[in-house]
Amino acid sequence: MTIPPTSESEQLVPPAESTLLKAMHRKSGLTVADLSAATGLSVATIHIALNGIRYRSDGPRIAVPTDITLVKLGSPLGMDPQVLRMIGRDRAADMLEEAKLAGPRVGVPSEQEAVAAAAARAALAVKVLSAFSSDEMMAEIRRRKMSDE
Repeated sequence: MTIPPTSESEQLVPPAESTLLKAMHRKSGLTVADLSAATGLSVATIHIALNGIRYRSDGPRIAVPTDITLVKLGSPLGMDPQVLRMIGRDRAADMLEEAKLAGPRVGVPSEQEAVAAAAARAALAVKVLSAFSSDEMMAEIRRRKMSDE
């Protein structure tokens, strides 16, 4: 849903949902491309949901993320459904709870899901490895080589 400002000079304030999503996205360490791969949402849709503003030819407009977009982004970001209830998005909270109860789908993952899982693992590896200095990494590699011999 897109909401036009009431006057030309009115400052656009992103909706609470977008502010919440943006904070969770920053904490996650995932890129927008990772989220796109994990959710099936386009990069543009994710940017609009995170920023809460859609740009059109007649100017910027507030854009409130739909329930489905909140659920698709909330799942990989680890969003608590109760937070959605606190901002008045009960239907999205119910949908997110259902998605969490359903758990991961059983079966062979689609190519898109496999790519998303690989992207998420790569992002996690980067976060873990960035916690160590090069000297610490080299010392650990030497230690492991010595224990293998």
